[in-house]
Amino acid sequence: MLIVGLGPAGASLSCFLSEKGLDVVAVEMRPSKAEVACGEIIPERSSLAEAVSDEMLLSSVYRHVDEEIVRNRTDLLEFHLGGRVYEIDYRMLVLDRKKFINSYLDKAIELGMKPPMFSSAFTGFIRSGDKLKSRVITKEGTIYVRSKYLVGADGAFSRVAREAGLSSEMKPEDLAFGFRALASGRYEASSVIMKISPSRAPGGYLWVIPFEEGIANLGLGIRRSSPLWRSGREILLSFIGEIGAKSTSNVLGRHISVGGFPSRVVNGEVLLVGDAAGTCIPINGGGIFSAVMSSHIAAEHISAGDLNLYETRLRRDLFIVSLGLVYRRAADLVMYNEKFLKILARLIPSQIMRDALAMKKTLRTYPLMKLLSWVFLLKKTRSPVLVSRRTSSSTGLHCKAPKMLLI
Repeated sequence: MLIVGLGPAGASLSCFLSEKGLDVVAVEMRPSKAEVACGEIIPERSSLAEAVSDEMLLSSVYRHVDEEIVRNRTDLLEFHLGGRVYEIDYRMLVLDRKKFINSYLDKAIELGMKPPMFSSAFTGFIRSGDKLKSRVITKEGTIYVRSKYLVGADGAFSRVAREAGLSSEMKPEDLAFGFRALASGRYEASSVIMKISPSRAPGGYLWVIPFEEGIANLGLGIRRSSPLWRSGREILLSFIGEIGAKSTSNVLGRHISVGGFPSRVVNGEVLLVGDAAGTCIPINGGGIFSAVMSSHIAAEHISAGDLNLYETRLRRDLFIVSLGLVYRRAADLVMYNEKFLKILARLIPSQIMRDALAMKKTLRTYPLMKLLSWVFLLKKTRSPVLVSRRTSSSTGLHCKAPKMLLI
């Protein structure tokens, strides 16, 4: 079993498969200590249970969440829209993302998995008999990994997906770019702030997520359909100064898919999980909990030796992703226009706003959002865009004589 990518999806999958007694090899292009642009926040279990009822899926996310991993607990979401502030009672957990990932990896290693290979780039595979033979460039040289299954957990522009014929074109509105920096300042520790601002974060939002005393995660997401995404770093630094904070880290950035599931996530013995499978929640760009849930579903089908129903079950059990896409498309009708947002803020009751932000499907919210999403699809005429993907030539890793690793 070869897993490419060790974010929340890849790390949790390595743990779930190791628990089922499977041999796992895991590789990650980034160094082990690399930082990633991320809000590092998930709903508290009771909050997420409003949208996801499957107890097994919920347990897969929270099984390792303890005080060592939780940086902060918040109970209020301040949502700024068109000059109005919605104060929404919604409990969330601010995580140490790296410790969260390592909790799964440590368990997998304890169960017999070999230590993951970081700074190692998957570059392609071929079918060899009843196995897949994958090429991986490591710091020590090139190795070939033979495995029955290959899993792409390598993000929105998955190399595994491309090599397996699973990649698809993305429209600009279905892709965002997220920027994040840590900043010192005075923050309300119990409140998360989200600000809709068409002039600074078109198609996305600015955020303030308190990490610990005097330190917060500040960031913004900008849709790729707006040229402003290229100026995201400068916009974020301006926002940090505007609220009287001081940046204490570099600004990090990465692409985020907000278009829901791609057309296919399985091809033969190759499957996708996490961001590679489009599990990011389109309405807010959050992806940690849904990535882990996708890996839980994948582990069950891999261990059973049957991937035929994986895609169907993924879409069914993670309906929250499709729901988030409906809500995002409805919001897109006004997200780019400050005047429309001010009108909307006067009309939308707090409870409907809470339903949308909590990703709940209710009779008072879903029918209206579904209708508006259809209007969005009728209005959209933009052509698809393809964004360049990193390949082995960009890794800068030196190649030595190939080695064979059998699993």
